[in-house]
Amino acid sequence: MRHILTLLMIWIACSARGQCTGIVAPSDTSVCDGQTLEFILSEAGADVDSLQWQEGVPGAWSDIAGATDDTLQVSPDTDIHYRCVLFCASDTIAADSAEVTVVSPITVTIAGQGGPYCGTASDTLVASGADAYAWEPTLSVDPDTGPEVVATPGSTTTYTVTGSTGPCTATATFTVTVNQPPDQPAIDPSGPAQLCAGDDIVLTTTATSPLWSTGETSSSISVSTAGAVWVTDSTAGCPVAASDTVQVNVTGHNRGGVLVRWNRLEGFIPSSHLVSVNLSNERRDIWNDLMSKPLGVKVIEVDQDRRRLIFSEREAQKEWRAQQKARLLAELKEGDVVKGTVTGLRDFGAFVNLGGADGLIHVSELAWHRVDHPRDVLKVGDEIDVYVLNLDRDSNRIALSRKRLLSNPWEGIEQR
Repeated sequence: MRHILTLLMIWIACSARGQCTGIVAPSDTSVCDGQTLEFILSEAGADVDSLQWQEGVPGAWSDIAGATDDTLQVSPDTDIHYRCVLFCASDTIAADSAEVTVVSPITVTIAGQGGPYCGTASDTLVASGADAYAWEPTLSVDPDTGPEVVATPGSTTTYTVTGSTGPCTATATFTVTVNQPPDQPAIDPSGPAQLCAGDDIVLTTTATSPLWSTGETSSSISVSTAGAVWVTDSTAGCPVAASDTVQVNVTGHNRGGVLVRWNRLEGFIPSSHLVSVNLSNERRDIWNDLMSKPLGVKVIEVDQDRRRLIFSEREAQKEWRAQQKARLLAELKEGDVVKGTVTGLRDFGAFVNLGGADGLIHVSELAWHRVDHPRDVLKVGDEIDVYVLNLDRDSNRIALSRKRLLSNPWEGIEQR
């Protein structure tokens, strides 16, 4: 809503009265309601002895106490007029009128999802309530002006938008929450504990928001019953992290997977997370073997309210292989000779397991003579010695060679 404020802003000419003159002007032609506006008297004539600022409406003016300087600062009200009266030796002059707009204050708001997100975020923020906008911080918003921006912070960030309509401005803030996934929680003591009857042991975890398999949520628990214990950690918006892989016993199966028991809890392994058995195989002896064999699994979902506990044998094996590869990359050095087992043959080379992690022998490193396909010199299951040619720890790749351990037929050829 806009209102009209009448102000005094005219050249006062007193051609017949000497130099009883002056110019009154506002500091701006519009002002936000409640903000300060300044009125300035300039070029006062030599005959001006004093002045008095007044407020009111035409025909009903009143003096503003103490307002006798060249400058007046006020917060204008709607429909209230201001004027300056000049007192000269022989006369009194009041300035004529001018118009200034008073604009109603604005309120700015921001809408968005806000998270929580895990690791990084992509959140659309929409501001409203003004004609123009400027966002801060600018590094993680695109664009940094306009009512709608995309925020991509890498950590929890509070955004501020300043909106403006005419002379009025207002700000609003909005926080996008970005959490980091929890580390795999550890348990101290981390290994299996043997207890005598009647004894107990205190287990402490590094988890920030612990949830033990016993249902407790404290950072340490007392255990007096034989059996394995695990703990999970969680951060809002991020996947649950579980302690080391556990062993479960299979109690049954259906078309979707296998039913298992761990400690005093019932759980489930979806068929897509099984590696020990193919559910399409109906042979009873396979299921009998599985029923009597513990499976190493990793907790991938915990929902206490729904009494839902999901395990993955595939994730446990993937984690184990990753740990083995990390260990090998830390222990190996280029030039080492190690023993391995051929696990796969492809057109481009042979994969060799070095004890939990695979390295690759490129086809050009299989022999000194031309090899059309790795199966011409190797077969799956062969145990061979290999030469560590290159270690790429950034990409977790191990390059191997077989021919570097074979006699080079080209050596000494010039002496023959």
